[in-house]
Amino acid sequence: MVMKEGAVINNQYNRNEKRDTISWIDDAIEMLIKRKNMVVLDEVRVLDGEACVVDLAPSSDKYPSKSVTITFEFIETPR
Repeated sequence: MVMKEGAVINNQYNRNEKRDTISWIDDAIEMLIKRKNMVVLDEVRVLDGEACVVDLAPSSDKYPSKSVTITFEFIETPR
């Protein structure tokens, strides 16, 4: 599985269309589920990771931005 890298919104492939955004998020969820299953099966070992939800302070913007970041580093476990 190859997930679109970089920004999901306002890039050359995605013109901020809801269906493309939902598809991109579904790809990310599938990738996380795949990695989770690999850990369950002892196929990979997670070395490090971080999850962060950023809720910015209120601003004068009508739609203040928020972000969710999940990263982890893993290695394949030799069989």
